[in-house]
Order: sequence, then C-alpha cells, then structure tokens
Amino acid sequence: MAIAINAALSAYRSAAQAGSESSPKGMTRESSGSEAGPSGTPVSSFADLLKQGLNQASKAGKTAETMEVNGIAGKADMRDVVLAVANAEQALTTVVNVRDKVMNAYQEIMKMPI
Repeated sequence: MAIAINAALSAYRSAAQAGSESSPKGMTRESSGSEAGPSGTPVSSFADLLKQGLNQASKAGKTAETMEVNGIAGKADMRDVVLAVANAEQALTTVVNVRDKVMNAYQEIMKMPI
C-alpha cells in the first residue's frame, strides 16, 4: 500500500508542476510555502502535510494507549480515558478517509488518457 501512496504522491507532484507551468500569462500561483499544517507549523508540500497528519494520528493513538493503561491502573480519570480514545478514533478515521481519497484520485489519474 505504501508503494501505491508514493505513486499517488508522485502523480500529484507531476500534475501540480504541469499545472503551474501551463498557467496563462498574468496568472501566477502565489505560494509562499507558509501554509500551516494540522499542528500549526508551516508545510511546503502535500506530502509534508500528510506526514504531519500521520504523526499526529500516531501520537493520538499512543496517548490513548497510555491513558487506557493508566485508567486500568486507577491513575487516570475515566473521562480523560474516553476523551483520549475518542480523539484517537477520530484521527484514525481521518487518516483512513484521506487514504481513500488519495487512492481514488490516483485511480482517476491512471484512467486519464495520455
């Protein structure tokens, strides 16, 4: 699956480069490279945005696991445990939805005639 995602990212980069090269005169794409990602830090590419999202989803999962263990041991409030698990579930759902959209976009790109 990682190979397919890398292929989709390569196709996205190629399409983005082709789109910026073929823009009409007077029409420029303004991009300072300072768009903010999910964590508020600047990102320079779509791949960086995906990496940040995946890292945050991974952190949410690890936090949920830690909270679950603390909850079982009686060291954490049950509301905090439920909140951490809900956040991890939401992050996982988001990652799965983004993956599905990227794969659908890649499949549509592959269907395009050359």
